This record gives sequence, structure tokens and C-alpha cells, in this order.
Amino acid sequence: AGSSPESTGDSTSGTDSTSTTDGDPVLAGAPTSSGGGGIGAFAPLIDGIPLPGDVLQETLDLLRLNSAGPGTQSFTISSPDGAVQIAVPSGAVPFARVLTLRVARATQVGSGVPFPTGAVPVANRDYDITALADFTRLVTRFERDLTITFAFDPLTVEPAAIGVFFFDETTRNWVQLPAIIDPAGFVTFWTNHLSRYALFELDTVEQTLVPGLNAITFTGATGTRVQDLADRIGSDVESILRYDAAQGRWDVWIAGAPAFASTSFTLGQRDAVYVRLGGQAARTITTTDVVPAPNLRRLVTLYEGLNHIGVTRAGSVATEAFAAKLGSHVRSIWRFDAPTGSWERWIAGAPDHLNTLIEVKRLDVLVIDADATFSVELFDMLAARAVGR
Repeated sequence: AGSSPESTGDSTSGTDSTSTTDGDPVLAGAPTSSGGGGIGAFAPLIDGIPLPGDVLQETLDLLRLNSAGPGTQSFTISSPDGAVQIAVPSGAVPFARVLTLRVARATQVGSGVPFPTGAVPVANRDYDITALADFTRLVTRFERDLTITFAFDPLTVEPAAIGVFFFDETTRNWVQLPAIIDPAGFVTFWTNHLSRYALFELDTVEQTLVPGLNAITFTGATGTRVQDLADRIGSDVESILRYDAAQGRWDVWIAGAPAFASTSFTLGQRDAVYVRLGGQAARTITTTDVVPAPNLRRLVTLYEGLNHIGVTRAGSVATEAFAAKLGSHVRSIWRFDAPTGSWERWIAGAPDHLNTLIEVKRLDVLVIDADATFSVELFDMLAARAVGR
């Protein structure tokens, strides 16, 4: 959750080409050409440009003049319809006297580019945002993060299902970004470079945590701060842990602890995470589901010793079959059952009556003891009910 985005500085509004706030001139809403008219929600500050495949592009220039000197002021500028809001901190572009943020909005998301697996575009729009310093110099990276907020209609899409993505021009894939979702209809994220963005509706998953220790598979965007996960779960979170098998160490976040006693880390999608919950009541969290690769496979590296992995296959599978897929280097597999506070186990070569871990289910967290380091391909899929969405 978050709060409705508020302007932290001057914001453009209306159709005036120049306005003044607190004595500071703001050049706002300059049209991209001398043509009149315009179309869509950005009118009359945009011009319609027909693109191949009947895709219609709307372009809006948002300009800001730093009257106190290059890069010295922070400000927030918005599109007149409130669909896009960009907050620029002081020092983000130290050399710029005038910063132009150009928003090109297309009426067809990623024309010719596949959507993320299982995703549905929100309002069928994407936003290609670029920046110019002093009208001519393309800004490819900012010294400090910008805060970008997109609006969406919470009556037509479930806020918990919203994901914001940027288009990676190198891999030609959409990549999910960490974001804060306001149920009132705003999604906010931070970036030090600009790109082409789109909102997608994803499948959602629910995971229930009980007082005490819980093991969950994190399904949100890679790069999410551990503090943001704690905030989403609620004030009863006492600690969050993640084991780094490659380094052989635990990352530990402790609520309210000083920096030297607590690690502030970011999470990866599919990470195995342990959450200790205080209080007396269980909590259920709803998050976006994973975004599988198009081939529905993921490459997992298991290191000699203990490994903690989240399971993202569809449905369930017998533990014996799952272990066979991993190969002969697996000595044992363990799963923590939070409601009973006990460990279930599967041990290679043990008689059936000693193995208590009978099946592996989607989003289980497994502890796998390996006698060598190796990589293996595992299924990476949406829940069975979401397949073919």
C-alpha cells in the first residue's frame, strides 16, 4: 500500500505555456509541433501521429526551468490528465538549466512484442519517456532516482494485480519493476534512467503466515526492498531472513534494529524467505504472481551443502519424482510446516516410513542438501488455474 501521490513541487496544469509558482517560472506543456488540435486525454498539448499497424501515439513535452541555477531544485511535473507524474530531485541533472521530459503514449502496448507470460495490458497503453537537458542534450542516466507515478482505474483492475514493467531493448523482453501500489489507483516506482513503461494485470497469489516462523516463496518483483515486504505484511513482522547459498551466509532484517544488527537487502523473484511473525493472529498477504519465462523453465544452481529454493511449478508432484529430476547429488530435501512448527523430510535411500515429505507443492520452500554444486532446469509456471490466461 501507499498513499495518493501529492505534488512535492510545481506541477503543470491547464494549457498555459508559462505559469509562475512561488516566483519560479515554469515552462509547461509546450506542444511537440506547431500543429493545432490534438487527441486523447493529453489534448490540446499533443499531436496525433499515426504509426504502423494503426497504433496511435500521443506526445507531450513537460518542461521545467530551474531559475535558481542548473540542477538546484526539486520539482514534480504532471500530465494535465494526471495519468503520469514525475518527481525530479535536486541534483538529478546537475548541468541542466531546462529539463524536458517527453512522454510518448501509444495506444497499443508493445506493438509486435510479446507480453509477459500470463499478463494482460492495463488500458492497452505504454509510455515511452525520454529526457532532454537544455533542449538538445539527451539524458540517459540521472544522478539521483526519479519518482514516477502512473494512474490506473481501480474499478477495472484489481490493485493487487498491478505490475509495472519496462521494456529491455537488449533482450526484447518486458521486465517487472519494484513498485508501491496505492489502492486508490496509483502505482509508483523509482528509476535512475528512463525507458518505455507499461502496466500489466498479473495473476495474484495468497500466502498465509501464522505467529512464529514461516517459509514463503517471494513472488513480487526482483529488487523489492525487504522493508517494503515487511510493510506489506504488517506491523507484527519481527524479522525476515534469506539464505545466500553461494556465499554461505544469512541475510537478516530485524524490525527496529540498528543498522549494524540488521541487513537491508533486496529480494529476488522466487527467493525463499523466512518471516517471523509476532502477535496472536495469522496474516494473509496478496501479491502478484511470478512472471515465468516464455519456455516455462528456470535454471537453478544448487551449491554443495544446504540450499533454500522456492518452488514455482504448477500444481504438486511426488517428492520422489522431484528428487529424481534434481539428480543423484541430492542427499535430502526438507520443508518447514509453519502451522505445526515441524520439519518434513525426504532422505535419499531411506525407507518410506522415515520419509515424511510426501509431495512438493507450488510455492513450497525447500531446503536441499547437495553433495556437489550443479545446475538444473525446473518448471517455472503460473498456478494451474492461471495457465492459458
